[in-house]
Amino acid sequence: MNKFSRGSITLILFAFILLLVNWSIIQFSEPISLIAYLLLFVSGILGIVAFLRKESGFLKGSCLLCIAAILFFISWFKPLEITRVTTWLQKII
Repeated sequence: MNKFSRGSITLILFAFILLLVNWSIIQFSEPISLIAYLLLFVSGILGIVAFLRKESGFLKGSCLLCIAAILFFISWFKPLEITRVTTWLQKII
């Protein structure tokens, strides 16, 4: 079964939707962005677990490729967004 790959793709889609919602609203929302980055992180872990368990199919490679593409586009179009979220975390902690 491809349960880790499917879980990874599902979390990537949720994270992508949250990032699109965050970019479409007028004011930047750090909690939405933080949740999206955490979902991307967890989906990356699930993708690596899928590789380690040698799941069959194309999904195990495509989920890690999607994460890399999303992070590339975030760093290309919004380079200071990750810095903004980390400084927000430092303020609340």
